[in-house]
Amino acid sequence: NEVKGKSGKMHFNKVLDSAVSSARKYDRAICIMYDLSGMKKADVDFVLSDLDELDSTYKFKKRKKVPTYLFHNKKPLVAVWGVGFPGRSYDVEDAAKLVEGIQKRGYSVMLGTPARWLPKEGKKPSADQLKLLDLIKKCDIVMPWFVGWYNDKVYLNMQPIIAEHLDWCNKNGVDYAPLAFPGFSWKNMYGPNTTQIPRNKGDFFWAQLSGAISMGAEMLYIAMFDEVNEGTAIFKCTDNPPVGKNIQFVGMDNMPSDHYLWLTGEASLILKGKKSLTFTLPKRPH
Repeated sequence: NEVKGKSGKMHFNKVLDSAVSSARKYDRAICIMYDLSGMKKADVDFVLSDLDELDSTYKFKKRKKVPTYLFHNKKPLVAVWGVGFPGRSYDVEDAAKLVEGIQKRGYSVMLGTPARWLPKEGKKPSADQLKLLDLIKKCDIVMPWFVGWYNDKVYLNMQPIIAEHLDWCNKNGVDYAPLAFPGFSWKNMYGPNTTQIPRNKGDFFWAQLSGAISMGAEMLYIAMFDEVNEGTAIFKCTDNPPVGKNIQFVGMDNMPSDHYLWLTGEASLILKGKKSLTFTLPKRPH
C-alpha cells in the first residue's frame, strides 16, 4: 500500500537500493517481501508490475547486481505476507493469482499466513481454509505469524501446533519456517497502559529458537529486525534513548545492544550443524 503513491515508492526504492548496496558490501543475504496489508483486489497487477520493475533494475535471477540475493529451490525467493487473515479487501483467490504470477516470473515463494492456518483437529475445514491449504501446497515455504500469540508462560502450549505444522508440511512437500520473536510491546507506539510480552533477557527468545529446532525445524523466521514500534526489534538498540520526561521506552531489557543479534547467530550455527543444540540460554564468551 505504501509504494502505490509516488513519494512512498521513491522512499522505499531508495531504502531498498541502500539495503542492496549494504548486502553486497557486507556479504549478507537479502530478499524482497511484499506485505499485502492495505492491498485491494485490483492491486495484484500492480504488485506484479512492481516486481517486474525491481527485477529489471537488479537482475535477481542472474545475480548481476545482487550476488547475495536469497535463493530457495534454485530460484530467487519472494515473500508474500498477509494471506488468510480475515477482514481484508483481498481474498485467498487474489493471493493465488499473485503467487502464480510471481512463480511464472521464475521465483520461489514464501507465504506468510495466520498462526492457525491448519483446521483444528476433528473440525471440518471451511471453503476458505481449503483454498488456503491448496495455495500453501503450491508455495515453497510457509511462515505463520506468531507475534503476540504467547508469552514465556504459555509458549509450551504452542509447541503441539508447531509440531502439527511440521507434520503437514513434511507430508505435502512444503518447507516450514516457524517464527520466533524476542518480546513484544505496544508501549513504544501507544503508551504505558498497553500490552507487553517481556523479553526476560533472552530466555523467551531462546525457548522459541531451541524449541522449534528440537522439533525438526530446518529454518526460522525472526520477527523482526527493526520494529522498535512493536518492541520486537533485534538490531542494536540502547535502553536509554534521548527521550523526554515521563516517556517509557521498551528496549533491550538491559542486555548488551547486540544481544538478540548474537542469539540469532547462535541459532543459525545450530541449524547449520556447527554447534550443538542447548535448551539453556547460551553464555556469551567475554
